[in-house]
Formats: sequence, C-alpha cells, structure tokens
Amino acid sequence: MKIFSASENSWEKILFLLLVLILLVPIWQAKYFLSNDGPCHLYNSKLILDFVLGNHTDFYSEYYKLNSHAEPNWFSHASLALLLFFLPAFLAEKILLTAYVLLFAFSFRFLIRQINPQSTFLIFPALLFVYHFVFQMGFWNFSFSIAFFFLVIAFWMKFENQWTTRRLLLLSVLLTTLYFMHPVGLMLTIFSIALITAIRFFSVLITPSTERNWKPWIKTFLYSVGAALPAIILSINYLSRSGTGTTPAAYSQKFLRHYFLELKSLVILNHTEDLIAMMVSVFIGIIFLIAFVNRIRAKKMFPADSFLLLFFISLYLYLHQPASLGGVGIVPERLLFIPFLLAIIWAANANFHTTIKKLVAIFSLVFLCIFMYLRLPVYQKNSDAVKEYLSVGDYIEDESTILPLSFAHAGFTPDGKPISDRIWVFIHATDYLGTMKPLIMFGNYEANTGWFPLIWKGSRNPFQHISKDAGIEGLPPSVDLLNYKANTGGSIDYVLLWCFDFADKTQLPVQDLISQLDQEYQLIFVSEHSRAKLYRHKIL
Repeated sequence: MKIFSASENSWEKILFLLLVLILLVPIWQAKYFLSNDGPCHLYNSKLILDFVLGNHTDFYSEYYKLNSHAEPNWFSHASLALLLFFLPAFLAEKILLTAYVLLFAFSFRFLIRQINPQSTFLIFPALLFVYHFVFQMGFWNFSFSIAFFFLVIAFWMKFENQWTTRRLLLLSVLLTTLYFMHPVGLMLTIFSIALITAIRFFSVLITPSTERNWKPWIKTFLYSVGAALPAIILSINYLSRSGTGTTPAAYSQKFLRHYFLELKSLVILNHTEDLIAMMVSVFIGIIFLIAFVNRIRAKKMFPADSFLLLFFISLYLYLHQPASLGGVGIVPERLLFIPFLLAIIWAANANFHTTIKKLVAIFSLVFLCIFMYLRLPVYQKNSDAVKEYLSVGDYIEDESTILPLSFAHAGFTPDGKPISDRIWVFIHATDYLGTMKPLIMFGNYEANTGWFPLIWKGSRNPFQHISKDAGIEGLPPSVDLLNYKANTGGSIDYVLLWCFDFADKTQLPVQDLISQLDQEYQLIFVSEHSRAKLYRHKIL
C-alpha cells in the first residue's frame, strides 16, 4: 500500500512521521519497556522456542505441556519466539512493540484514505490511542487485533468489487491471522464488513428498479463469507471449548458512564494523566459533533456510515458488558476506547475546513507531547527497577525453579515512593529472568489459564499446590513453601522477594512467609537498593 498520496499536504506528511517517531520513544528510551503481562509473554515464547529446538525439554516437560488447541493468543507468542531465535528478549520485545505502533499508525491512515482522502488529518487524534490501558497491561494480542482491524477493513474496502483469487486468499489469511490475535478484533472486522455490505444493498434497493444491479454485491457478500470461513470455524471451535459464560457486571452504569467520559483508558501509568485524558475525551467529542453537523447537511449516506452504527453498538456493549466473558476478564477496559476510534473513523466521511484540520493537528501534537512528558520518566524508573530486579540472575543456577513474590506490584523507587498508581506493572516483571536461562518461573499465570500455548501440568501447578488464600499474586502473597515437594515431587529452589522491606510485617501471610523462609531457606543476595532479595533452599 502507498504510504502517502500525491494530494496530501506536505505538513500532514511531516507531522504524521513526527508523531510516529514520538510514539516510538517510550519503547526505545530505556532497556526494558515494562508492562503487566509483557515479561510473561516473553518467558512463554522462550519456552516455546526451546521446546521447538529441543533445548532443556526434559527439564521443562516436568512442569509444562504444550496446549494442543488453536487458541487465539498464539500470535504474539509465535512472533516473539521467532524474534527470540535471533535477539535477546528485551530487543525482541522492542521489535514487536515497534511493529504494533507502525501497524496502528499506517493501517489507520490507510483506512481513512479509503473512506475520504481529504480526511487523513484524523490520524492525528487517533494516534493518541496507540498507548492505552489494555496495551500497558501487556495484552498485546488484543492491541494488535485492533490495529489489524484497521488494515483488514481498509484492504476489503479497497478491493470490495475487484476480487481476484489472490486477493481473496490474502483476505482469508488476514482474517485467520486476526483470529490468532484476539476475537474482539475479528468480530469488529466481520461486523464492519457485514454492515458496509448491508448499506451497499440498501443503496441498490432505493435506486430505480431499472438501474438496480445486485450482482456485484451478492458476489462480494459470498466472497467475504468464503474468505472468513476458516476464522469463523476456528472461533466456533474456541467458543465450544471456552464456553460463553459470563459473570455479573462489577461496575454500575453511573461508574461506567463516568469512566467513559473521562476516557480512563488513556490513563495508563499514573493518575497525573487524568486531566489530559478528559481533555482528549472532549476533543474527540468536538470532532464528532462537527462531523455530525456536516453529515446532516450533506443529506447523503455513505457505506462508511456503518461505523456510526458500530460506534453506537460498541458504546451499548461497553455500558452493558459483564465483568468477564468466557473466563476472560477486564472487559470494560478492553471495550472503553473502541467507540472513540470508531467515532474518528466515521468522522472521516465528513468534509472539514482547512482551519479545523490544522487545529486538530496542533491539539493532537500538544496532547501527545503532554502524555510523553508525564509517562517517559515513569518508563525510565520502571526500566531501572527491572535492572535491579534482574540483578539476582547471576546467583541462580540453570534448570532451577523460582517462586517470585511481589510486595509492591506497582513498584517503589529506592526511597519508597510508588512508581505507578494506576497499573501493576511489576506483578510479572521477574519473568524476564526465564528468558535469560532455563528456569521454571512459578509466577507464570498464563500457563494456569488454558488460553495460552503452554499449560501447567496439574501435578505440579504452583497455583494449585503453593497458593493459599490470596495466593502467589496476592498483596501480600500467601503461600505454602514447605509442602510443595511432598505433594508434587517438584521443588522450590529459590524464592525471590520484591520490595519486601516495604511490606507490613504485622500481616499474618507475611509472618507466615518469614517463618517458612527461616526453616528451609537462606538469604544469598540482596540487590543494590534492597528491592530484590533472593533466598535459596538450604539443601541445594
């Protein structure tokens, strides 16, 4: 696809490239780009690569087995496993996240150009959504699926009546790839194609009978269904295994409305971002209203008006969603920012005055720079803390088992100040260790879900045999160290504590842990600022 068209203004091209470069700064400014689940993805991807290459498989297979089902979460793991063949983990992570940023930016631009080449300036407010709460959670498959949604819809719109065998095969591959990213992106894509096709049918229906030509759109409909068939079959198979059970909504309607209007999905690290997120919400609302007035005046329907219907559907689903669906949680955060993006896409149908275009571009640049000003120091603190956390690696033997226990999921600076008050980015940070040498990381939550490529063997699953009460990931964690070997035949070779000095020692789980460590473990390493403490089993 062409990145730029000849009709686009040079200032738009330059500003677009500038904003993309700014968006890449958080990924490359420090060694580690820490997210909630990112280290866990990397660790499991390294295990997949080792299984494929036959490295340490006897050791790993005592605790893990490969998931034989075609789960939707394979995309990021397969991509990272391939990158890990050539690169160290922290670089593989950066390459994957760079690909996400570029895919989001260029695919959204491609989509806007298919709708209205005069509205490419709308990429600027859309770029404010590249970094969102779900992305910072490390839900990379979901994030990629949203970016891929832009690409697939743009591709479909470009060739909607010019299908060849090669293009249909490519469409089928793209849709199948979307399945292996995340069902939300796939469903958005399928609904979009269906609604655009429906509007096309309606436009034919209202034409005089002598001018009606159904044939092209019937062909397009049948071709699209055929291309989507593999992804649909995979989705049905997945739902038959995972079920469609829901849990009641955890939030009131009032809370969800405020959460939406305040655009909390753009508050990703600290609540210092609250005000700027609300300003962006108002900003998008103004763009939407201007587009709405212009579209009313135009008195004409376009196929891309399907995105207005999608906007209302997605908003309804957000306001009436359950707390979890098919076992997958954090549904509100997954759905919150999607209506904003759909509103921007729909707004591309309208024609905007040059002055408005320039104002939108300027405000988008200002908002992005403010976000970067607030976030970059936090990303640097996260990376510095991860380096200290991983300094224990030299004191851990290969083919060992490690139980990481965090007492500050949001992290603390050396002087005891919280690094992040919005997200628990340190809850799986220790999994980076498992990418550096062959280790069993007992904090590997992914293997406990059944939705990812690796699964704990039930006989040694630490979430079953070590967790008690609040469990391994609780605050404070509550664990049984002393009976794991007797119950499973496995061992807990090392216990790694994070920010233990900041723990409340009066809490019973903390006192219980201290007692267990005193009985069977010895402290062998304390990191520079005492945030990481490594204990080794006394019989090793």
